[in-house]
Amino acid sequence: MQKIQGAKKDCGHCKLIRYFLYAAAPILIMFMTGTELDGLKGIMLTDLTSWLFGVGFVLLVLWKAWNEFWR
Repeated sequence: MQKIQGAKKDCGHCKLIRYFLYAAAPILIMFMTGTELDGLKGIMLTDLTSWLFGVGFVLLVLWKAWNEFWR
């Protein structure tokens, strides 16, 4: 894709929306076609999500502490 002379760069919000759509489109297509992933059978997605949020929170606190006190 060629850039037009004098064209503005994409703002941060536009990039974030574009990345969200790139991630959401395959998920929406899977829901609409009724595709099931055999690898997810037997996994409690609520438990997985809570673990991911918990680990993310701990990592965020550690990173903020490192950035504030030891950097």
